[in-house]
Amino acid sequence: MWHLLILCWLIPPQQPQAAVAFINLSEGQTLDHEAALYFGLAGMGIAPYGIQAKNTGHHHLLVNEDGQKLPRYRPVKTGPNHICYDGGQTQTTLAMVLDHQSPPLDLPTQITLQLVFVDYQEVQFDPVIQSSKVLVKIEK
Repeated sequence: MWHLLILCWLIPPQQPQAAVAFINLSEGQTLDHEAALYFGLAGMGIAPYGIQAKNTGHHHLLVNEDGQKLPRYRPVKTGPNHICYDGGQTQTTLAMVLDHQSPPLDLPTQITLQLVFVDYQEVQFDPVIQSSKVLVKIEK
């Protein structure tokens, strides 16, 4: 009996194979400042902030930030370089992202973008679901 109990305790719960990525971006790509950004998701579903449903969450977009530095087991906070799409949005425009920056960025410029997928309480999944950082060049 104890062997079974200990074995169950040591085996972590299974998470689905999930991934996020930008659908329409590639490393070093040059974009117009009004370009659309599309968020891709595989292995999970989209649900707005506060809606608890198994294997669902919503996107966060990091601008010139590193997702590896975000907290793992507590809610992540948003800010000028960290935008939450808590309505379950799967796209935005670069103009909206740039409007969110403080201080404003002068164009042309280069930025890195990274997607992070979080649960209904703004907490990252375990294992974390993050895209690679993508460096893009932005023109007027």
